[in-house]
Amino acid sequence: MKNYTLLIILLNLIVLSGYSQDWIKQQSNTSSDLTSVYFVNAKLGFVVGSSGTILKTTDGGTQWQIKPSGTTNNLLSVCFIDSLNGFTLSAKELFKTI
Repeated sequence: MKNYTLLIILLNLIVLSGYSQDWIKQQSNTSSDLTSVYFVNAKLGFVVGSSGTILKTTDGGTQWQIKPSGTTNNLLSVCFIDSLNGFTLSAKELFKTI
């Protein structure tokens, strides 16, 4: 078991070291806790978070616009199937279906 744990840690370090230079801190202009991000392409992306927060960027993350979600539930995840159709998952809905 220890060998597998060490292998996983080493693989994570190798993978993360190759991508760490690509991340640039951005301002979201929200005080909400953000929980998930999804980019449809290099420019179009979405972030979701607490109290139904949805943010959209069309310039690769330099600027973010607040979008209405129609809920105050905490949004946990976001995913898009194309540039017009996406889904979010909220904590309340997750626990409701169990």
